[in-house]
Amino acid sequence: MNNTKNNQVVLPKEQIDSVMTLYASGDFKQAIEKIKSLNEDYPNVPLLFNILGACYKAIGEIQGALQMFEKAVSIKPDYGEVHNNIGIIFLQLNKLDSAVKSFNRAIESMPNFYGAFYNLGIAFKKLNRLEDAVNSYKKVLSIKPEYPEAYNNLGTVLKELGRIEPAIENYIKATLIKPNYAEAHNNLGVLYKDIGNIDKAIDNFEKATQINPNFYEGYCNLGIAQIDKDQISLAIKNLKKSITINSSFSEAFNNLGVAYMRLGQDDEAIKYYNQALNIDSNNAEAHNNFGLVLMGLGQINTASEHFIKALELKPEYIFALNNFGLLLKQIGKYKDSLSYYERALAKNPDFFEAHNNLGNSLKYLKRHDESLAAY
Repeated sequence: MNNTKNNQVVLPKEQIDSVMTLYASGDFKQAIEKIKSLNEDYPNVPLLFNILGACYKAIGEIQGALQMFEKAVSIKPDYGEVHNNIGIIFLQLNKLDSAVKSFNRAIESMPNFYGAFYNLGIAFKKLNRLEDAVNSYKKVLSIKPEYPEAYNNLGTVLKELGRIEPAIENYIKATLIKPNYAEAHNNLGVLYKDIGNIDKAIDNFEKATQINPNFYEGYCNLGIAQIDKDQISLAIKNLKKSITINSSFSEAFNNLGVAYMRLGQDDEAIKYYNQALNIDSNNAEAHNNFGLVLMGLGQINTASEHFIKALELKPEYIFALNNFGLLLKQIGKYKDSLSYYERALAKNPDFFEAHNNLGNSLKYLKRHDESLAAY
């Protein structure tokens, strides 16, 4: 048995280096065998169990990884890096409350462990604890101010909270620190599109796809923005790039349908909506858009089925609410259409088209005062 000092087994540095070399080179199975051999002489070295857990995680053996990490902290309860690793495993398993506890344990042991605060922010966002996520990312940045991923994630949480200007500022900071950060450029583009600044949206989507030519989501978003600018040929080109890279990306097929609808090519639109729904039958936007083209072709029953499905998936989906109201109006069910317009307007009081359609239905019902008020 090896000598001990203060009841701590001393593992020779060359043995640690040999294991780390195997791990760094990606030879995880060989590293596992080496650690198991070392454990015979050094059975209570937490570092070895930490590395062993990392190896198991790298080869996809998640439960084995968790067992090894837990063994490490049973030997060394204040081992902050391992509590963080346990939290990452719990995130992967979607055990979010357990992940939060583990990240907090890591922070208790290492108060300036910005990686644990970063991961805590991810867990809080998944739990919809958005203010806690904001505070976690701000703590990261107070420790490590030049952390572009933290700025990007903070921007995303602020966007969800409706704090648009601070969200934009954080995305921009992420891109200034890391100019080739495709995801941050894409997120910034999405936000610019949401607030109606289509030119800046296109600029950022183009940057994202130049940085990462395989960024299929970026090409899709670029195509969507180009549809808004009525640049339909360019939109189709970029949406087709998206599905060339990822032939299972339902959203790109859906928006190809939108583009072909804009061109009046209903058969092509129907083809792409069908493909979108074959990939993802729960794509509410594709159901809504498919319903719209079918309604225009007079296929009322099938259109109705798609609008209803869209609303089952997203009950507050204002465009589906408005479109189903239009369908009901089209078949003479003016009174039934009112509630759908009203639901759309409750969600977005500035939805001009729903105001107009509500006014029209009220007019047909000879409720003239209410009709004028709706307009």
